[in-house]
Amino acid sequence: MLSSSGVPIPDCFVETTVDALVLFQAARQGLVARASRRLVHAEKTALASGATFIYDEEGSGIRRWTDGRLWSPSRILDNFLIYRELDQKMTRQEGGALRRITPGSRSRSRRGLLKRTFSVQIDGHCWHLVNYVATRHCAQLPRPHLLPWLAALRIPAELVEGQSFRRP
Repeated sequence: MLSSSGVPIPDCFVETTVDALVLFQAARQGLVARASRRLVHAEKTALASGATFIYDEEGSGIRRWTDGRLWSPSRILDNFLIYRELDQKMTRQEGGALRRITPGSRSRSRRGLLKRTFSVQIDGHCWHLVNYVATRHCAQLPRPHLLPWLAALRIPAELVEGQSFRRP
């Protein structure tokens, strides 16, 4: 099990700062699960559009999220860092061993996943949200702040104040 409390975060599109903050608050209150360990191979393989994870660096021991995928360099979009999934091109070396082709030859993945990340400081700890989404699914996936069971959550001032948001 990825977490010890809360229900798994439903497949969703975390589009805005409000969406992210609603999920962080839900995780603080134990309404949704937090990742307490790294993903295992089967979980990495099963990653799909809408998958969302929240983890606290200190509580989980995870300093850097790893998912076994190859990603583009990050781009900033509002308060998110956005990564595009890349194909991991492989070629046979002498002796049959596989090696990765030069970095410049990587192309966008046919799966077309985007990884959207968002970070906040909560009670002196660094919390992270990771949301995987395929562009073609954005309009079909629910937004967290519109889910009836999360819509009533109030985002406390301490979740907003003192953060280094690029856009409010």
